[in-house]
Amino acid sequence: MLEQPSGTPEKPSPKLERKTEVFTGKVVLVDGAYRLRLLKDPDMLLRLTRARKESEFAKEQINLRKYYEKTISVNGTLYGEWIFGADVVGQWTPPGGDTGPNMSAPKQTRPKGRKFRRSPRSRFAISRRLDEIEHDIAFWQQLVLLT
Repeated sequence: MLEQPSGTPEKPSPKLERKTEVFTGKVVLVDGAYRLRLLKDPDMLLRLTRARKESEFAKEQINLRKYYEKTISVNGTLYGEWIFGADVVGQWTPPGGDTGPNMSAPKQTRPKGRKFRRSPRSRFAISRRLDEIEHDIAFWQQLVLLT
């Protein structure tokens, strides 16, 4: 008979009620992390996430690096220090300012989460596929030389 897992099962948090608002603010780097500083309330620093469940906020956080020192407009719902269900709908730059993503912004020093690691199995599969392709190329080269 199968053994039941011990302890209480972790329940996923329910979806939060959405009351979508428009937030406008400037993206700043504070204590090594990018945050949205609202124009109406400069003391409030917010994080943005696409998630709709509280347990997934950090996992689906929006990276604000490309909006560094730009004013952006965001649709979403305020919940503590988060704007959840967030969509960046506009960005403004000062006249004569750089357009496009700000990839020269300093890197975030706080850890963002897990790093993606490719499994050794996938490396083996790629290596094997490259060997097959090299074999096929050699075959076709020999065939061309014979004709």
